[in-house]
Formats: sequence, C-alpha cells, structure tokens
Amino acid sequence: MPALNREDIAKEEIGKTDVSPAQAGLWTGLFLLLIFGYPLLQTLTDHARPTETPPALATLHRIPEAAAKGWTSRDSFFGSLFRANAESLAAMQSFEDDLEDQSLLRAALIEPVQRFMTGVFNRGNETAYQGRDGWLYFHSDVDYSLSPPFLSPAQLQRRARSGNEFTAPPQPDPRTAILEFHAQLRERGIDLVILPVPVKQVIHAEGLAWSLGADHPALHNTSYASFLEELRAAGVRILDPTPGLMDRKLGESPVYLKTDTHWTFDTVQWMASELTAFLGIASAAPSFREEEVRHLGDIAQMLGLGENQNLIAPETQTLRVPVALPQDGPRLLLLGDSFSNIYSMPELGWGEGAGLAEQLSALSGRPVTKIAINAGGGHAARFELLRRLQRGDDALGNVDTVIWQFASRELSQGDWRLLPLLEVQTRTTPRPAATADSHSATVIDRTFAPRPGSVPYRDALIAFHLRLAAPGDLPGEILVYTWGLRDNVLISGLPETGSTARLRLQPWSEVEARVGSLNRNELLSDDALLLDLHWAEEILTHE
Repeated sequence: MPALNREDIAKEEIGKTDVSPAQAGLWTGLFLLLIFGYPLLQTLTDHARPTETPPALATLHRIPEAAAKGWTSRDSFFGSLFRANAESLAAMQSFEDDLEDQSLLRAALIEPVQRFMTGVFNRGNETAYQGRDGWLYFHSDVDYSLSPPFLSPAQLQRRARSGNEFTAPPQPDPRTAILEFHAQLRERGIDLVILPVPVKQVIHAEGLAWSLGADHPALHNTSYASFLEELRAAGVRILDPTPGLMDRKLGESPVYLKTDTHWTFDTVQWMASELTAFLGIASAAPSFREEEVRHLGDIAQMLGLGENQNLIAPETQTLRVPVALPQDGPRLLLLGDSFSNIYSMPELGWGEGAGLAEQLSALSGRPVTKIAINAGGGHAARFELLRRLQRGDDALGNVDTVIWQFASRELSQGDWRLLPLLEVQTRTTPRPAATADSHSATVIDRTFAPRPGSVPYRDALIAFHLRLAAPGDLPGEILVYTWGLRDNVLISGLPETGSTARLRLQPWSEVEARVGSLNRNELLSDDALLLDLHWAEEILTHE
C-alpha cells in the first residue's frame, strides 16, 4: 500500500473523532449552562434582594434618558449629537461598573485568586506591584518615573486632550499653575515655598528593580530637573527633599513605608526640621508624647487580599505627638495632600496629631494652618483655599509663608488648573444654614468616585450641583458633597444628572473637620465655585 501524503492524512483524520455523542452532549451542556446559567443566577439574586430595583438595572434604564438629555442643549445639531453621545457613554459606563460591582463571580473569586497569585507567584494586580523583600509599589507612582518627559510639548498636548465623558481634560503644565500662584501670593506680600515630595520608587527603587542596589540614583521623571531649574530661575523657592532622602535611606531604616505609598514617621519629623531650617526659623524645644500605631499599608489593601489575609503583615510606627502647639504669631499655611495628612488624619490608619503640620508647628514655634486633601496636591488644596476666601474665611490673614506640598506623581498625572485667587468674590454676609428637613432637588451636574482599589484611599466624596425645588431660606442652587466611596465600596444607585433626588442637608461647616480632607472629586466650574456648600450623609430617594 503506497504511503499517504500529508493531504491524504489530513482528509482521513478530519472525518474521525474520538469524542462520543454522550461526551459531546455533556460538554455542550456544560458550556450552555455557563453561558446562560450565570446571568440567570445573577438576575435571580438581584431580584431576590429586599431592596428597590438593582442599581445596575436602574442605571440601564437611564441610558435613553441620558441620550435624550443631550438634545435639550441649545447647541447646534452636531453639538447636541456629541453631547447626547457623551451622556450615553457615561450612563453605559455606570451600568458596566454597577454590573461589575454586583457580580457574584467577582465577589466569590477575586480574593482567593489574588491570595493565590500573591502567595505563590509574588504577583500584584493592576494597581499594586509587588517587589522583593516585602516592598509594595503603587502603579501610578511607578508610571511617574517611566512615563515620557512630562514637560515635553508632545506629552503636554496629549494630556490636554485626554478628557472623557466623565472628566474634562486637565491643565497639564505644572509650571503655569505654580508661577501664577507665586505671583498671586506675591501681590498679597506672601512668600511661596514649593515642596515636591518624591514618590516611593524614586528613592527606594531597589525593592522593585532587581538589578539596582540601595545606592541607585533617584529615579525621577526625566523632566524633573528642568522643572526645578525653570521655576528657580523664575524666582520660586523650592525645597527639594530628594537629595536628603537619598542620603537618609542609606542608613539602617527605610524612609518610606514598605506596604504604603507614604513616608515613615521619622521622615516626617526630618522633613519638618528641614523646612524649619529652610525658612530660617529658629527651632523651638517642644514636648512630645510617644504613641505606637500598627497598620496595614494602603498598597497592601489595594491588593484585595481580604480582611483575614496573613500574607502581608502590618507595619508599626512610633509617633512623637506634640503635647501643645503655638497659637500666636504669624502663621504658616500648608497646602498639601495625603503626605501632609498621614500621622494626622485618623482615616488613613496611622494615628493623628503627629503629621507634617503638627511637627512643623512644634519645631518652628509658629502656628500652622493646614489645607490638605488626599490626592489633591495639584489643584484640590488651592481650590479649597479659593473657596474659603470666597465664603469670607480669612484663610490668608496673618500668613507670611505658604508651603505647597504635592507628590511628584502629580507632575505627570495631575490637573494644574489655573484659579482666580485675586478675582475671588468674597461674601460679606453669611447665608442661612440648611435645616434638618429633607429637600427635593434636581441634579444639574455631578462628579464620580474613583473605582475601589484604583487609589490608595478607602473613602472619597463626590459633588452634586443641585437646584432646590423649594429652597425656602436657602439659595436656589447649592453644591452638596456626599459619599461616593466608603470603606472601599462604591455607593451605588446615586442620582444621575437630570434626575430628581430627596436628601437631608447639613451645613458643610458642621462636618468639614471630619470629612473635609478626604479624597474628593470636585466640580471645578466657575458656577460651582460660587455655590453654598452643604453635606448629605446619604441620598434618601431619587428618580
């Protein structure tokens, strides 16, 4: 019998199978069960919950409403078309996010799968990277070092076009905002000091890159040196802590927390001492009490290993809390982000009363006012300063120096919006406070919370621009903050733009000390800036 060629062998084998009809039926049935059974189970579970319509389904119902809303605009035909498309995309994204958050498979599998990947393969996820010797890194921090030069014209142009249906494009150039703010403060006779805090891998890259030793150079973005040079040439005072941090880390202890994005407490005290010397202030001799805190870092929590994981141990820090702080004399104003809040804001888990502002005040003998908002180094702290001035708070009174602290990642990723500090309209008479009664309102505009695990913070506030149906003594339009992310869980089912809602209001001043420094997504329009501020612990109903 002649040997078969490849074509004959292929034809002969195509017509044969080793799978019996019973096996084929079994695997086909399992495949169909997986495809159709899980959606059916998810649907039955959603409808079995003793609550209103599942948030994802409610969001789905609002997609046509969102599209129709775009046509209410007075724009041209194409302008209305683009607006309707953007509103539809935003509603569809909300629907997809709600589906993901409510997924039974996600709830059942994400923690055990991540524990397996972390424990067996030493692998992180899309937001938290695992290094060697227990070091963890936030992906946005790493991106800062690896991204293109943040001052290159091409990169600035790319970021200026990077908005989407949820957010307007940022103002990407930090030099413009810093120089404007420097000029605004100089008009008031106030000095400005810039404090760019390097993110962890700039100083401790040896835990992430296996080929690097502890004596590696600082791994800043390639635009960082020219950024410092240009600002200093323009007369801006800058305290760059990078060289000092590089020297300190060669000692016995790290200068950043291994499992957290922030610096150690000893580094905070050192930074306060450096600031005191830089400002030329004679140091005081404060009294401290010691307090030990133990906490699992924010990057470790972003791994999503669950509450009962034992793969990553908490870290311990011994704080030195100032016993008393000065109240008299010229004030220093510290604008900052979570690097200023850590060891001061209990919600971050590392104690309170011992952060950068408290240490600076104790060591300098000067009162320090802090306006620091988590994730807000680029614009949020300045925006809050502007808002305080607008509502009549003399936030710059008796201030001779403003220290503007921000994380270096903001240079390549932040929004450096220009803010009209000199043109602010100061309110001369206080407005009536909100009552405890509930109010009905229409949502004119709103912001959105970050996805859980995408940022190093477990809580975030969002803003609603509301038109009150029956304002009474209140203005017809107000701005209300409420929870968007709480304990790393998205608050679902919140009203969309154009819908109506009922909520119980409180004056923002009553809760600002408790929630004012939390990460919040602001409405940055000029109209929103002039609105009265209120707080809603929850949205009671909406439709």
